[in-house]
Amino acid sequence: MNKKLFFLVAATSLTVYSKAQNSRQDSLVKEAAKTEIWSPEPKIVTPGATPQDAPSDAIILFNGKNIADIPDEQLRKMRKDIQIIFQDPFGSLNPRLTIGQAINEPMKIHEILPTEKQRKEKIIELLEKVDLKPEFFNRYPHEFSGGQRQRICIARALGLNPDFIICDESVSALDVSVQAQVLNLLNDLKEELGFTCIFISHDLGVVHYISNRIMVMNRGKIEETGTADEIYYHPKKEYTQRLIASIPTVNF
Repeated sequence: MNKKLFFLVAATSLTVYSKAQNSRQDSLVKEAAKTEIWSPEPKIVTPGATPQDAPSDAIILFNGKNIADIPDEQLRKMRKDIQIIFQDPFGSLNPRLTIGQAINEPMKIHEILPTEKQRKEKIIELLEKVDLKPEFFNRYPHEFSGGQRQRICIARALGLNPDFIICDESVSALDVSVQAQVLNLLNDLKEELGFTCIFISHDLGVVHYISNRIMVMNRGKIEETGTADEIYYHPKKEYTQRLIASIPTVNF
C-alpha cells in the first residue's frame, strides 16, 4: 500500500513584529490545523516531546534568537515573554487552584515581584483590568462562566508582561455576544499595554474585526497575506474568496 505524506506546515515563512516595533494584531486563518505553525519546536508547547521530535529545518526567531538552538535555561527565561491563550478556558485552568493561585503560579516561577503581598496586589489589579471583581481571587474555575474564565486566562498571560501573545481560537468556544466582549477587551489591552498578538482562527469575520494583518493558510502554506481590509473586501486567491463566501449572513 502506497503512503502519501501530507505536511500540516510546509515551506512557510512569516514575520510578526514585537511591541518594540509598535503593537499590532496579526491573524492566521485556515479551516483546520492552524496551530501547528506555532509548534515546530516541541520545547515550547508540546508536553512530553523530545528534541528528536522537532523538524530539523524548522527555525523560530524571537527577537533575533533561534528558539530551537538556545539552552533550556535561556528558553525558560524567554517563556515569560511569549504567552498563549487557549481555546478552552476551563481546560486551561487547574480546577484545584483558586483563580488567585492560578495567576500567581507563573508570576512566582518567573520571579515577578519579590513578595506574595505585592503579587496579590498585582493580581487584583489584573482582575480589574479584565473587568473581574477583586473578590474573585479566592474562587475556583467552576464558579465562573466561559467568558469569565477566558478573561482569567487573559489576566494570567498578562501577569508576566509578555511581548507576544498567541491566541489559539480564543473565542470560538464562547457565545457570540461574549465573543465580542472578549475581542473588545483584547483590543483595549493591546493598545494600553503595547503587546503584539497573533490570533489563530477559522473565522474570518472575527479576525477582520480584531486584526491589522491577516495570513490565510491552505494545505500547510501561506495562501495570501494582506491588511485586514484587503483580505476581507478584496481577496485575490480563490481559496480566500471561498472562505469569505462561507461567512454566514442574514438578509432582512
